[in-house]
Amino acid sequence: MLIAGQVSGTVIQTGTVSWMTPLMEYLSSGNLPDDKIEARNIRHKALCYQIHGDTLFRKSFLGPLFRCVDAEEANYIIREIHEGICELHAGPRMVVAKIMNAGYYWPDMHMDRNVMPAKDTSPERCNLRTT
Repeated sequence: MLIAGQVSGTVIQTGTVSWMTPLMEYLSSGNLPDDKIEARNIRHKALCYQIHGDTLFRKSFLGPLFRCVDAEEANYIIREIHEGICELHAGPRMVVAKIMNAGYYWPDMHMDRNVMPAKDTSPERCNLRTT
């Protein structure tokens, strides 16, 4: 089990339990929760995932493996794709496509409200003259 603040491979755990924790516990050591329904769901979901080192990856049918990220990393990736180094000011579908092309995954990424950050309408951002 990954402990708060522990560095494991390329992922730094921040102390919060993410959606990846049950899958990683099951794939690495075979531990399942006591609830039979939840255990069955984890076994079923685990078929789509692999662990390399200490990093969880989602399998893809036609492309490379997707690196799974938690909510904090997802917010950072969204900001970087939307307005960071890529400077892509596009809609949510295009941002999700770029994120997947970059090799990242989290559940509900297609329905995540954070995929479309608030619009920045400052004159500098829109290349408008202020004089």
